Parts: sequence; C-alpha cells; structure tokens
Amino acid sequence: MISRWRQVTAFASALHLWAQATTAAEERLEQAPLGAFLDHDGRVREPGHGYLRHLEGRRPGHLLTVAEELSFLGAGTVWYWLDKNRNVADWDFPSWEQRFTLEAWRYDNNHFPINFLGHALNGAAFYGLPRANGHGVGVSAAYAFGTSFAWEFLLEFREKVSVNDLVVTQGAGMVIGEFAAKLWHYASGLPPGASGRQRAVAATIGFPVWVKRRAYGESEVVPGPYDERGLATAIGKRLAVGYELRRHAWDDRSATLQGVTLGGRLSTLPGEGRPGRFDFFFHEADVARLSLFAGAGPRGREVDLLSDLLLLGLHTQSLDLSGDGAAATFGLAMGYRYRFRVLDGHNDRLGIVHLPGPGIDATFRAGPAEVSLTGRLSGDFAGINALAYGRWADANLRPGDRPKSILRKHGYAYGWGASARLGAELSLPPLDARATAALGSYRSHEGLDRVQEEITHDPSGSERVFELDASLGVALPLLPVRLGVGHARSERASQLGPFATERALRTWSATLALTP
Repeated sequence: MISRWRQVTAFASALHLWAQATTAAEERLEQAPLGAFLDHDGRVREPGHGYLRHLEGRRPGHLLTVAEELSFLGAGTVWYWLDKNRNVADWDFPSWEQRFTLEAWRYDNNHFPINFLGHALNGAAFYGLPRANGHGVGVSAAYAFGTSFAWEFLLEFREKVSVNDLVVTQGAGMVIGEFAAKLWHYASGLPPGASGRQRAVAATIGFPVWVKRRAYGESEVVPGPYDERGLATAIGKRLAVGYELRRHAWDDRSATLQGVTLGGRLSTLPGEGRPGRFDFFFHEADVARLSLFAGAGPRGREVDLLSDLLLLGLHTQSLDLSGDGAAATFGLAMGYRYRFRVLDGHNDRLGIVHLPGPGIDATFRAGPAEVSLTGRLSGDFAGINALAYGRWADANLRPGDRPKSILRKHGYAYGWGASARLGAELSLPPLDARATAALGSYRSHEGLDRVQEEITHDPSGSERVFELDASLGVALPLLPVRLGVGHARSERASQLGPFATERALRTWSATLALTP
C-alpha cells in the first residue's frame, strides 16, 4: 500500500511540475512582443517596417551595373576571338532568320564543366553584381538574363543559340549569386569607428559592395545592432569553412579524396529566431544556402555543389523570451546542384537546375535543444551522364551511325523531370545530427541536338538519382570549430532504350570546420 501511495504521489508531483512549466512557458510567450520581435540590442521592432525601410533606403547604381555587365561581355568577347582555334569548332553559322524563328535554338555539345559550372558562375556574377549595387531581385534577374541573352544571341552570332546555357546561366546564377551578394553585404556591414581589420574584410570579402559605395560616395557605416564580429545583424549568418576527407567505395574499389568545404545559410528575414510573435511576407529572396566541396586524390577529383534559395513567401514564428517555441517559413524555392566526380572506374556528373517550386523550413526549440526540418519539391532541368550509353552503343551503333552528339562526344544528355528533398537537423549543444534524403527522376529531351539533322539514332533515355546522407558533429568548447563525421549513399539508375544500368556509391567523410 505504501509503495502504491508513493507512486501516486510521484505521478501527482510530476503532473504539477509539468503544469508549472507549461504555465511559465505561456507567461514567457505572453511577455514576448506580439506582432514584433526583441532585437539584439533589446529594442522591440516590427518586422514589416524595418523591411520596407531597408527596401526604400536602397540606392541602386544603374550606371555602375551597366558598366560591370558590359565589362564581362567585353572580356568574354576578347577571349572568344583570342581562343579562336578552339571556339571555331562550335561555329554553326546559322542565319539571322533561323535565330528569330527558333530553328537555331538547340542544346549544345560542350564539355560538362563548361556548361554546368562555367555558365553557372558567369550567371552568378551577372546576377550578384546588380544585387551588390542595390537592385532588387526582379531587376537583378533582368540584368542577368539580358547579359546572358546578349552573349548567346548576339556576340556568339556564329553559333546556334544554346538553350541549356540560357537556362543554367539564369537559374543557377540566381541561386549562387544571391548567396554571394548576401555574403558581400554582410562583410560590408560596418559599425561607426570600424577597425582596420573590419575595413579590410569589407574591402576583400565584400569587394563588390565596397566598390559601389566608393563609386557613389556612400557611407560605409550600416545601422546596427551588431553581432559578435562587430558587423550589422541585418543579415543572419551561419557559415563554415574547413577541411574534409572523403573515402568513396563502389563495387570492389575505393578512392580517397581530401579538399576544402565551405558554405552556410544567410538570411535577411527581420527578427528570424529572435523572441517575438509575428507573421511576415517576404519577396526579396531572403533565405540562401550553399555548400561546396572541392577535393582531389591519387585516384580522382570531385566538385560537389548544392545551393538553395527561398524567393518569396511567409515567415511565421512564436518564440518566447528565452527563445523557446516554433517558427516556419513557407515559400517559393529554387536551387542548383552540380557534381563532377571523376574516379578511377567511376564517373558521376550531375547538373540540375531546380526550377521554382514549394519549399518549407521549420524550427522547434525547447531549452538547449533545436530541431530543424526542410522540404523542397521542384520541376528540374538537368544534364546527367547516361550510364547505360555504353551498353546501348555496343548493341546498336554501326560504322557511320550518328547518335546524339552530346552522348557521342561527352556521354551525358539533357532532360527534364522533378525532384524532392527532405532534411532534418537536431542540435543539442555541443552535439548535432543531420540527415538529408533526395530523389530525382528525369527523361531525356530529343529533337534539339546541335546537329539534329545529321543524327541517325536519337534514343529516349531516363535517369533516376537517389541520395541519402547523415552526419554527426561536435562543437569544441571555447573555439569556433566543429568536428564531424558522415556517411552517404548515392544510387543511380539509367536506361537508354531497352538497356538499363544501376550503380551505387558509399562515402565516409571526416570534417574539421571553422564556424565564424
């Protein structure tokens, strides 16, 4: 009887403590600003007013932007003619009538890194520089498209218009360029009486913004509050740069690579993660992510890039004074994925423009614990190496036959499809755990090959990509350093005509990263 009474008493006590904790959380929530947030400097601010004030306070520099865009076109033109011996191989000599009737609009057959990394980085400059010069997303996207179109349609007048270049330059360029522009602005968020070190950061990492301010005689001081680095908190950051060791294994083979990793998340959502309760509509591509690994080893090399952007949407949060509660961001997302992995016996190439589609980020906090969830769904344009091409070619091609030129020359094809990505992260300082799963399916696009008139075989193909990765990390005490280990699995399924090929790759990794 006494034992049963103790159990009842213990249960009642636990119930009472739970009720007290719930009441205390509700009281803290009631004390948090309603329709506003508590900023880093202790002031209560309304997110909409600050957002509009920031937009209205921009001073776009059109003259500088036009000069910068023209300088890219000029430098590209000089290179194009200096390197005439190589570029002449792409000269198709289409008529101007064919350019206007779309007859000369085709998929080109250039090398994969040129099409899916070179053009992506060009587009990032075409879009990012206008953003650094104070232009909005729409105007910057128009500058990027105009510059890209001028190159493809006018300056490369001896070549057919490359459809894939226009899509990649614009789509990938916006995603990568927005992250770059936010990083430039963050590095340039100087306080009054900035130190020499802070000015050096602004003049190097924030160089495009630094140039704009000097060209127009603008003040280098940005309104506060300021973070632990002394830079304005208008851009929320989570950045990392470091060293990564990767060991890939497939079939009975393996390869070890080592290289650099960098990236993070940058946000201009006012009040995100601060105590407060509000709903807020945003429309200036306010959340950008990027992760990059570039490495090499005795048996191969690899570049792996993933970038993501929330263009517009709704941010809602309800966080009490201690930061506990929930927040969610619903919006229109787009992204870009590039992988160029060349190993001894294993080749994997992905270039995927994730077109605008629904996206969600959600965060839940309770004490030191935080759970974050992400979801993305999109239609895609992709360039993917066709694993089944070798088997198909052995069975179908005879002397004199002409398959797709991009397949014959470089072993990859263009296609359209869709993909979904889910991610989760649990943070319980100093530990964290992360996991991501992604699935994409694509069908090749026939009829637009650069030399379509010469083709004798134009088979339809399909590609499926599945990726699953997980990692564990620990933050070192008193140091901005994270140690992490991870495991990933990548599966590919390829079909060309009746021939199918599947391949899987396992990856183990170890990371040492600075988290400034």
